[in-house]
Amino acid sequence: MYLKRTINHVSSLPFILISLYTFIISLTCLCSFLICYIRLSATIQKTTDREILNEFSEYSRLLKLKDINTVKTAIKLEIESEGINRTFFRIISTNGDILFSSNMSWWGNIPIDIKALKHIKTNAAPILKTIHIAHHHNRARIGYGPIGKKLVLQLGRYMKEDRQFLNIFKRTFRTSMIIAIVLSIFIGWFLVRLTLHGIEKVTQTALQISKGHFDKRVQAASRIMEIKELETAFNNMLDLVNKLFRELREVTDDIAHDLRTPVAGIRGIAEMSLITDGTIEEYKDMAANTIEECDRLLNMINTMLDIRETEAGTHKLKKEKFNISKMVYDICDLFEPAAKEEKISFEITAPREIHIHADIPKIQRMLANLLDNAIKYSPPKSTVKITLNTNHKQAIISISDRGIGISDKDLPKIFNRFYRCDQSRSCKRGSGLGLSLAMTIAKAHGGDIKVTSQLNRGSIFTVSLPM
Repeated sequence: MYLKRTINHVSSLPFILISLYTFIISLTCLCSFLICYIRLSATIQKTTDREILNEFSEYSRLLKLKDINTVKTAIKLEIESEGINRTFFRIISTNGDILFSSNMSWWGNIPIDIKALKHIKTNAAPILKTIHIAHHHNRARIGYGPIGKKLVLQLGRYMKEDRQFLNIFKRTFRTSMIIAIVLSIFIGWFLVRLTLHGIEKVTQTALQISKGHFDKRVQAASRIMEIKELETAFNNMLDLVNKLFRELREVTDDIAHDLRTPVAGIRGIAEMSLITDGTIEEYKDMAANTIEECDRLLNMINTMLDIRETEAGTHKLKKEKFNISKMVYDICDLFEPAAKEEKISFEITAPREIHIHADIPKIQRMLANLLDNAIKYSPPKSTVKITLNTNHKQAIISISDRGIGISDKDLPKIFNRFYRCDQSRSCKRGSGLGLSLAMTIAKAHGGDIKVTSQLNRGSIFTVSLPM
């Protein structure tokens, strides 16, 4: 159990982020230390080398102006000033013979580099190198430089003070690095908690929703823009899902209600055909009624599928340029017989040519549904007015009738699937899908449908479609 908790903790996002943050800080500090240490060591060594080279120049100049004894006297004075444990001098011939030496008791037996003497003999250029003094556990910088004809000055500088300075730097940096790592852990923990707090709230809300608390929402209070956007998007998604569930329940109830009638009718016809001994004509009438109910059922199912495909975008619109004025006249001609049967006339006001880009069959179906509703709910001897105009950006189609109208209570819901007003249920048969399909088609084209209505005074449906 403890091992499992440890594994979960190590694999958690806060632990990973804090570890990564601490590792980056540590690596940055270490790289900074190495760069500074290398640069500092190089600078100290350059300073020491510059001092040694200056010594070569001074003693070479002194030898030219005076003599070898003067040089020896100057070396003795310098040794007394600096101390035998900080520097030493030797005057050596190019063959390796020691002509003069300061007190070497502290330095021990430091050999003479024959290769360096040969190099100076050939090139007359100073040689500098670092050696390790074993019995003092430190290093020294040794230089060989020509100061006269066949004379070489060997000079040694003990680097203890330089090493002490670098050691102090290392200790200081080590302490600073430990403090930086500890601070990085706390700062990393604070930043991670600040960042992940919003994500944890989203997670907790999702867990509560998974347990059935569908009304839960994330309290969007984060000051971090990205987390705030996540919280807002999550809440919007929950609202949409909740809306879809609610609509699904409503649609399910409406489907059960509206499909029950045709299915009951088919079943009733089938029962009648079984229990009665009718004539051939009666059986034909029963079969015709069965086909009519089946057609009504299939039309309802197909309309539902069309709405779903259009909303989901799975059925791509085949847009093409066409004259919508001609389409309006053609649809009115198509519905002319049905309108005359109900003693209803059309009044069309439209220019001869308005062209738009749209899916022709879908626009035809949308207008047909709206015109069919206008005829269906208009009283006899009334007029359905169809007007078409444009505002240069949209084609505006208006269909008005003098029918039963829609109440203020029903008006916001008439485009919902299977929704039918009480007065329309009582007077006309229908599936309640025509207006929903019309709105879906209009929205798919980037348009809209608006409606104004008064009870017993008629309705006006206004369709706007992009040009």
